[in-house]
Parts: sequence; C-alpha cells; structure tokens
Amino acid sequence: VGFGVFAIYATLRESRPNLVAEIENQSDVLDVHRPLRDLALSFRGQDIQQQNLNLRIFTIRISNKGREDVLQGQYDQEGTWGIRISSGQIIEVRLGTTNSPYLASRIGPEITDANAVTLKKVIFERDRFVTLEVLVLHHKEAPPHLRAFGNIAGQDEIAVIDISGQRGKTGFWAQVIGGGSGVHVTRFIGYIAVLIVVVLCIAGISSGISAIQVRRRRRRVNKVLPKVDGKDSGAARFLRRAYVS
Repeated sequence: VGFGVFAIYATLRESRPNLVAEIENQSDVLDVHRPLRDLALSFRGQDIQQQNLNLRIFTIRISNKGREDVLQGQYDQEGTWGIRISSGQIIEVRLGTTNSPYLASRIGPEITDANAVTLKKVIFERDRFVTLEVLVLHHKEAPPHLRAFGNIAGQDEIAVIDISGQRGKTGFWAQVIGGGSGVHVTRFIGYIAVLIVVVLCIAGISSGISAIQVRRRRRRVNKVLPKVDGKDSGAARFLRRAYVS
C-alpha cells in the first residue's frame, strides 16, 4: 500500500520550477555600538554616525530547487525580476559564488533603482545557484527587508527565506553523531538503563492491574457459584479457576 501510494503521488505530482532566494548572511560593515567623539565615519559625503545610518552587506543565494528548469520563455516578457529592498538604498551589488559558469556570465545583476537589483532572464537549470553580495545604506532604526519581484510561469512567487540566523548552529544529525566514543558508550548505557526502568514500571503496573482484576473476579465468582452445604463440586472449582484466570 505504501509503495502504491508513493507511485500514485510520484505520477500525479506536477513538475515545476522553484526559484528561491535565501539570505545566507547579513553583516554590518562598521559595527560601532557606541559613537566616539573623535571618530568620523563618512560615506559619499554623509556622516554615518551623525545621521544614524548604517552600511549592511547581504549575501543572497538564488537557486532553482524545483524539478524543472526555468526557460527564458517562462519569464514575464513585459516585466522584470530581481530583488527589492523595502527600506534603504542599494549602493553596490557584486556577483559571488556559483556552480554554473553560464549563470556567472549571463545573469548580469544591475541596480536599476535605488532599492532594486534587476537580473537578466536567463535559463536557470535545476540545482543551479548564484550568490549576490548587496551593499545597502539604511537608517539604523529601519532595518531593510528583502523581497523578490517578477513573474515566472509555473511558480506563484519567488520566496525569500532568511537563514542567516542559522549560521554557526549545529544541525540535528550533527548533534546526534557528535561526541567521542566515550560519549556514545555513556549514552548507550544510559538509554539501556532508562529502557529497563520503563519496562519494569510497565510490568509493575500491569501486575498490579492483573492482581486487582483477579481479586474482583474471585469476589464475583463466589456470589455466582456459592458453595452447597459448605462443599464445592469439581465443576464449580473448574468454573472458578477458569473465570479467575
């Protein structure tokens, strides 16, 4: 049944592209928490500290995690696609790492607006990715938020996922297999001890319930099969034992 259900699901599941933009990292260029009197930080003639501004670099990984390639004809021919910043000004965009020389040479990120980076309508094959490094100037009290724009046939929207907070955290399986041989031996002994305690508790509870049931049945059977003249027949004894057991 399981294989049959999986076969039906695999047959009926529609193959679609799935472009995803993941924010792998975001960091401030100058991390100055406390303004210093003799320190002046200027960018393009603007005093960053006095105007309470900040420069932040976003590392964005755009990849196709779907089952189909994105062809050039699937883009909205009358529109554009790319990444937009909700608040702030995009200063610079650079092309980072990629596993496709074609994307590296053809995707061509370009700042077309103060808060938008537009990408070329390239063939985006499945399991391919490209990384963008975007420098944003924004007010410290209004941190920028990223969203994707553009329409692609077969995909409702291009999701933007922030995974920058997961950097440096140990994954689940890394925690499972982490530790040396001594740690694993101690875990094994501890698991066995806990399992024995649980089994004993279940056995004790079951024995207690069985004992209570036996006592109840004995009292009940004495009412149903009373002794005749103080004697108990063989048939009555058999019925008593059978009922109680």
